[in-house]
Amino acid sequence: MAKDNSGAQLGQALQQDRRRVRRKRNRSHPRTRPTPAQKELDRQAALEAAASLQQAASADEVSGVKVYMVLLGKMWKPSDVTVER
Repeated sequence: MAKDNSGAQLGQALQQDRRRVRRKRNRSHPRTRPTPAQKELDRQAALEAAASLQQAASADEVSGVKVYMVLLGKMWKPSDVTVER
């Protein structure tokens, strides 16, 4: 595999050989856990994005559509965000 760590290549490599890629990734690129401050910043960004998205769409459009935001491996559902209209 080339040094280029594009998402598609990583995904393909993971499917081909899960254990080898995970071992290599952990050895060369240790995964750092987000600090509480960073988590809070990401949470605020998610809330703002959800609020603006709900304002942009009309109520009946949003009600039929599930809006998922993937953030640090977490699924953000509209029920997590309350927006006063």
